Amino acid sequence: MQVLTEKGLYFFLGRSDKKKYLFLTQYDTPYMTSDDIGRYYWEPCLKALGIRKRTVYHMRHTFACMMLNNNMPPNWIAKRMLGHKNTNLLFKTYGNYWSGQTP
Repeated sequence: MQVLTEKGLYFFLGRSDKKKYLFLTQYDTPYMTSDDIGRYYWEPCLKALGIRKRTVYHMRHTFACMMLNNNMPPNWIAKRMLGHKNTNLLFKTYGNYWSGQTP
């Protein structure tokens, strides 16, 4: 699996600048809804990469499962990456997909 770096994403989007918001309208203002981001950026990016259509929310689940299965610290995943208060929701939601134990 190829990892799309921040620099690569800016290149893919045809932008070299680094602004507060990654996805901007033609008027250089941030999009107000996730539907806009999905329609104008997310879906074309998935299509260009040959990935079947998925929502950004689906990718959140994929990310969490991949992090667990690669033995990343559950506390870090829950708090820093997913914004959860603790690991309870992480294990309740993704525990069935976790193939191993912590190192």
